Amino acid sequence: MDKRRIKDVLKKPAFWIIAVAVTALAAAAVYLLANLINSNKLSPLRSDAVYRNGLYFVMSEIENGEVTAEISNNFVYYDGKITGNIEVKEHTDFEWDDMPKGREERDAYFRDLQNKYVYTWTDGATEYPIDTINKNYWGSTSQGSTVFQVMYGIDLDESVPAGKEDTLVSIYITSFEEPLQFIIPAEGTAPEYGILYGEFSPSDIIYLSPSVSDDSENFLNAARNVVFNAYDDVFAVCNPADDDVICDATYRLSQSRGIALDDTIKLLNSRSAVPEVDISGYTSKIIYPADRIGDNNDYCAVILMDEETWIGHWSWVEDESDGNQLKCDYIFKVENASD
Repeated sequence: MDKRRIKDVLKKPAFWIIAVAVTALAAAAVYLLANLINSNKLSPLRSDAVYRNGLYFVMSEIENGEVTAEISNNFVYYDGKITGNIEVKEHTDFEWDDMPKGREERDAYFRDLQNKYVYTWTDGATEYPIDTINKNYWGSTSQGSTVFQVMYGIDLDESVPAGKEDTLVSIYITSFEEPLQFIIPAEGTAPEYGILYGEFSPSDIIYLSPSVSDDSENFLNAARNVVFNAYDDVFAVCNPADDDVICDATYRLSQSRGIALDDTIKLLNSRSAVPEVDISGYTSKIIYPADRIGDNNDYCAVILMDEETWIGHWSWVEDESDGNQLKCDYIFKVENASD
């Protein structure tokens, strides 16, 4: 073999090849470092937690044999603030007839119950007692039982800005072995949806009643300019087209009425068999009804499905054979209106 050909083969690679290789290695190093830093932000507890309304719930219900404490469905983290309450259910050992009869006596009894426990907030940086006990209380008896169950609320209204890392919040209650726990996601790491508050526009159709339209694609395209505004206790619909199906309207949104769903959403309130939307594949399924202000003929609902937000509309229709029925007109999967 010619020695010159051997030398050509053994020549060093060209400068630009080395430069490309170095650049690729540097980019890979930056990527790996960024992922390492990002993973350090996130709590490993996220993997087993349930996401809803801006928070990851690690332990949402605890019990000590006498009392059950539960984070209610109205817990929301929005704009750097946590609002909502903890529902406390006292398992009393007396019957309805044993209840104090006078108002003052009952108030004194319930105050004693509420003061039995101390609630302490701790987030790793701060620790303080929670003393905003809701003065309202209520009681109930389960079906077929005369044993009285007392319930009251621990209100929270805390300003907690998101940090550079996940913040694990524990609420300790005296005599409970474990605390209630939830995670405030690190800034910029929370899912964009699965939250009750915000301005939303339709991105997809989950269900569309045939009586509304038989062309889902055209219906969705026509609805893309609609804005659903949900904040605090108001739910408003703004439709530039203001048609008969999606019209400008204002509703009263009560996040305290968040209701856990089973594996389906009923599309018709009827005594006969009804069509349903299968939601069995979701873990967290909470619906928040919003009643029309000044009109009882329809209502909307914000539905939180894990990390998704849905918005639906129901209206009353007359049926000769089955009386008035509550019929679902549409359910949208929505996205942020500012996107």
